[in-house]
Amino acid sequence: MKLTIGNHFFPHPVLGNKSDIDSSFVFELNRIKKKPTALVVSGNVSISNKTIHEMLKHESASCILHIESSLTGFRKHKRIGEWDTNISEFCVEFPLSDLRGNIDINLICISNVNKTDYHPDGLSFQYEDAEFEITKGSILAFAKQKSIFLPDDNTKSSGGCLFVLEPNKDESLKFNYGNEGGQNIAILVPKSVFGALDGILKSGDSYFNGILVNTFFLPCLVEALNIYKEDSSTYLWCKNLEESLNEQDIFIGPGTELEFDRRMEIAQKVLNHAFPLNDLIKKYGIS
Repeated sequence: MKLTIGNHFFPHPVLGNKSDIDSSFVFELNRIKKKPTALVVSGNVSISNKTIHEMLKHESASCILHIESSLTGFRKHKRIGEWDTNISEFCVEFPLSDLRGNIDINLICISNVNKTDYHPDGLSFQYEDAEFEITKGSILAFAKQKSIFLPDDNTKSSGGCLFVLEPNKDESLKFNYGNEGGQNIAILVPKSVFGALDGILKSGDSYFNGILVNTFFLPCLVEALNIYKEDSSTYLWCKNLEESLNEQDIFIGPGTELEFDRRMEIAQKVLNHAFPLNDLIKKYGIS
């Protein structure tokens, strides 16, 4: 689900919709953990708008976390948050068997009541003193979407969760190892080909996914192993990488010097564990 941003889609001002309301509504993912049968998503939500916070506090509004896997068609939402303050932590679980490929996570705030005099704090001057009618279920705010990636065989390894594919406006290939504060590694591909590559990933075609793994993920991870040694205590993707390394009894101590060939070997093991390329060779007869 991708919330479409545009004033004509809402009959009332919505926080997160351009500059309708001068406030913030954001969420951070602190931990993505896989159990044998579930994906555990935890993080925190903050809202600076006094009107909407009061509605959340008095349960006349709810905060909804929505997760979707386009590859499997899975969609699920859960109410989250305790709103004594304007910051709330959450931890929810989703069935792992229904999730693979690109996973989109959205956060919205909806009204639980009908109101005829809705005039939120921080309303843009263009609305002057206008009051709006909202109904139960109306969207009051939405946050910027976050995405993670799970390999097709999502019971094997967290290796695929390290990466997210994003378009790069300057038409070059880049790697952003501090994406979303270090939640994952963003592989920035030329904007002109992003749509095609994203479609390949979402299609679940094992052959083409294998090509993408070797073309983009492998060189990215080879360099990431250098960063992992230095920043493993601060980047979330480093912790995910460590889990994958532990699953294969690979230990890299702090300050360990790794030659390029050794980093290449480790990167191939991690990715082969997350994306079983040997299975692809057998399936497609690649030589």
